[in-house]
Amino acid sequence: MRVKKLCGYLRVLPPSITYDTAAIGRVVIDADFRGKGIGKQLMQAAMEKIRTTWKSGATLSAQIQTIDFYERLGFMTVDEPYDEAFTPHIKMVCNPEISL
Repeated sequence: MRVKKLCGYLRVLPPSITYDTAAIGRVVIDADFRGKGIGKQLMQAAMEKIRTTWKSGATLSAQIQTIDFYERLGFMTVDEPYDEAFTPHIKMVCNPEISL
C-alpha cells in the first residue's frame, strides 16, 4: 500500500482580515521535504493567487531564522522583531508587482 504524505502547507487570507494586504501564514514544510524547493513553489503559487484574486501585496509574520528565505522571494522587513508564541518574529511585506 502506498502512503501519501503532506509535504507542505500555507494559509492565505484576504486583505483586511489580518493586515491591509492579503496575509500569508502557517508556512510549513515537512522536514523530509525541506531543501527541495517546495517552500518556494508554495510561496509562488500563493503570491500568484493573491495577485490575480485581490490585486494585493502580501504581509506575513516571519520567524527570524526565515528572513533570508522570504527576502529572496521579494519580501522586506518593515518593523522591529517581536515575540509570537515564544519565538522571535518580524513583519514582512511584498509588493504585488514583485515577480517571484
